[in-house]
Amino acid sequence: MRSLELLGLASFNVFLGMILTVTFISQGGQPKSARLTEENVGKFIQEMTNTALGLKPGMDQYTTTMWFMDHLSETSAFKTNMNIAQANGGSRESTLEMGRMDYISQILKDQKTVQKRESHVNVEYVKIGENGQNASVIFTSIEKGVIPMSTEAGSYELPVSGTSYCEHKLGIKNNKIVVSGGTCTTNVNASQSY
Repeated sequence: MRSLELLGLASFNVFLGMILTVTFISQGGQPKSARLTEENVGKFIQEMTNTALGLKPGMDQYTTTMWFMDHLSETSAFKTNMNIAQANGGSRESTLEMGRMDYISQILKDQKTVQKRESHVNVEYVKIGENGQNASVIFTSIEKGVIPMSTEAGSYELPVSGTSYCEHKLGIKNNKIVVSGGTCTTNVNASQSY
């Protein structure tokens, strides 16, 4: 199914986002940061996930794009290993490697493909560099939503759920948290019920 292919390419992690998953540090939610801390890294990962999934009130595709432009390094690189269990009992594996603009484009595609999205993010581990200017963060993202489907028999919503395990590298640039890259493993299930 084409919709499941799009889902497979998604950062239905975090980040699916990888997905995942970036803060409003510069645009009003939180104060600017001169140093990374466990607290502001955790808030950043939650904000990034909500932004990627389209869960931030009042944000459209343009403001989502601009937000990620502010919070992804120009040279950022992302890799997602996808394991997709399909509704027909089949399964598929794929690997997606993306630079900054491909990553943003995938987020926007996912927002159109998967609807009624919900997410829970758990930050597992944060390692802050000695100077407080860089960090490594490991987090788990559990997400669900539906994909609108059409067949000759009519239209229906296909439930999908995903769990992503991600590690991201963060830094500080112009007093903003930025992502320099990330790796995620995402398991996606598509079925007739959750």
